[in-house]
Amino acid sequence: MIGLISKDFLVLQKLMRSQIPILIAMTILLTFSIGNSTYTLAVVCGFLLFSSINIFYYDDAAKWDSFAQTFPIKKKTIVKARYCSSLLTILGGILVVTILELISKIFVSRSGNGVSFVPILCVAVFLVCLLFSILFPIIYRFGPERSRIILTAIIMIPVLIFILLGKSGALDNLFASLETSGIESMIPIYCYLSVPAGIVLLLLSCLLSIRIYNQKEF
Repeated sequence: MIGLISKDFLVLQKLMRSQIPILIAMTILLTFSIGNSTYTLAVVCGFLLFSSINIFYYDDAAKWDSFAQTFPIKKKTIVKARYCSSLLTILGGILVVTILELISKIFVSRSGNGVSFVPILCVAVFLVCLLFSILFPIIYRFGPERSRIILTAIIMIPVLIFILLGKSGALDNLFASLETSGIESMIPIYCYLSVPAGIVLLLLSCLLSIRIYNQKEF
């Protein structure tokens, strides 16, 4: 499995060789200009998420799956390695953002009423695990090319719904009701609980992907 994970990181290195300087510049600029790492975290997680998905396209173009069947490697090991490498990539990005957050606290003055970084970090981990849990089985079932439209819909539809709710004022009403009901104080607890929930979703998704991949013929 270590060799398969190393292979994925070599592909990522090739993918991000020209993009890493831009990503580093964006993360530093967002962190120190805005004063917190929330937007930086979103940018990094989104960038690394799409980079992890792009590994499927490179493998498909190189006919990697057919080539891998010539080795004494179980199909479930190939799937597990992909999940591990993708998750390690995201965790690496989150670690970088966390370090930037700690550094920015030293050099950037902030107001005391901002949202805590740790609950936001927990929600980011959950959302990444959720997207992995949905996207990976779809890619294994339909293939990278056929899944492109489905993946776009899965990512864009929630964004459009969020924008429409924001324009209609529904989100403002929701936040106001949370403040009056006293549930707002419980939000950090739910954020912390979202991390183990995301890990459980990821494990279930991995089992589903293994089942799908075992049924495929190359």
